Amino acid sequence: MGINYCLWIVCLFGILLRTAQYLYNRSLWLDELSLSINLIQCDFKGLFLPLSSHQLAPFGFLVLQKWAVMWLGPNGWGLRLVPLMSGICAVLLFAKAASMFLDRYRALLAGTFFALCGSLIYYSSEAKQYSTDVLVVVILLLIFGNYLNLRKSGKMTAVNAAILGLMAAVSVWFSYTAAFVIGGLAVAVFIMDLSKGEAKYSPMMVLPALLVIFSLFCFGYLSFCNYFHGVPGHYRTYWKDDFLPLWPLNFWNFIWIIEKFDEVFKYPGGFYYTGIAAFCYFVGLKGILTKDQTLGFGLIYPILLILLASGLKLYPFAERLILFLVPLIIIPVASGLVDVMEIIQRWSRGFAIFLAVLLLFHPAFAAGYHLFHPRTREEIQKVMNYVKQHYESGDELYFYYPNKQVLDFYGKSILPKQKNSYVAAQGYVTFTKDLVRFKGDKRVWVIFSHLRQESDRLAVLTYLDSIGRCLMQYETKDFRMLFTLKPEISSAAYLYDLGSKP
Repeated sequence: MGINYCLWIVCLFGILLRTAQYLYNRSLWLDELSLSINLIQCDFKGLFLPLSSHQLAPFGFLVLQKWAVMWLGPNGWGLRLVPLMSGICAVLLFAKAASMFLDRYRALLAGTFFALCGSLIYYSSEAKQYSTDVLVVVILLLIFGNYLNLRKSGKMTAVNAAILGLMAAVSVWFSYTAAFVIGGLAVAVFIMDLSKGEAKYSPMMVLPALLVIFSLFCFGYLSFCNYFHGVPGHYRTYWKDDFLPLWPLNFWNFIWIIEKFDEVFKYPGGFYYTGIAAFCYFVGLKGILTKDQTLGFGLIYPILLILLASGLKLYPFAERLILFLVPLIIIPVASGLVDVMEIIQRWSRGFAIFLAVLLLFHPAFAAGYHLFHPRTREEIQKVMNYVKQHYESGDELYFYYPNKQVLDFYGKSILPKQKNSYVAAQGYVTFTKDLVRFKGDKRVWVIFSHLRQESDRLAVLTYLDSIGRCLMQYETKDFRMLFTLKPEISSAAYLYDLGSKP
């Protein structure tokens, strides 16, 4: 069987993994609910206005999401259709991009890492824009590769340049992070043209550059109008530890960089042995730069731009927000792994194979396991169904902070006639004052979701045990962390009698 056939088999397996995660139809968690409620309540015009619950998403993505919801309904199937299709298309197009930039063995490895990447699988069924961000980056890499190929073959024309520029200009309407990638790729091309003295291509790049600038201006104006509608303070507080500390320079800033560098290979990169992956990344980057400096710098500069934005407190460098960097990381890692294997196999072919298996084993094992045990996060729908089964007229509902979105989406649909509900204002800080209002009530449901700390749940239950008696309970355990097979309690419901002594 040829290498190309193996690559497409890997792609089909990657599609299967993403589809299985989608078909499980897990509960929408808080972050998804916050955006989904906007999609359900707003018309198309409203999507271009500031959204509630500090939500931001590209307008093109929102419009596609709205269409999907109108088609399949305001449920997990409709809200996650666009991310799923983005994930599937990204798998196929990344295989094409990897084959364009790398030889067939390196492309096969890159495609395998991409197909098995746990974060990419998970976010392909997340009702947010992160999967679409990845797809847009892959498309931009294909545009970049076609541009380089046209230049090398001497077939670059003003029409070709305009078409590529128009495609890049459209991409920013579907992904905020496209601006970083376009900027990084453009800087790479510009610097290499200056260093090589290839000014003949500059005039024909004026039109595509103007198209991108105009698109960014229109998109930027609408986006920043929404962004400054009460959003910056929220994001800078929530992600306060994920901005690159530029000044003052000290030892702890250096530690932050080292820790983040390690984190990016694990989550969202998908590598368990981050040290080996990082080593392969640098080896591969060096090899790519030796063969094609424009391509090499094109893979580096978008990362440097996002770090600069992080240092300026404009964009957090963390977790799902940098999922779009995964394609830019996997290409050098795959290339570097083959380079290292070629060196090692001179002394030990077995050890060279072992090194590849070491990097692939955990992603492959986790992918296979979660094919039959899909990842979940805050299975609140199961909790609410349990409450519905045991609910009696007059029962009180107490939603532990921050769960207004849970009440709006699941509470009203599962318990449409329920009026005796209360959402905690500040969670752990005020829960004792919140629960005073329920003293004397015979049946009070205390519902948890989006638990940031297990200690919060235990503290509330300890207090409830001191003033009442637990009648029944229901807990869900979810795989909230991508690199663990040990589930943790993330959603729960407890029925308490606060009218009698404990």
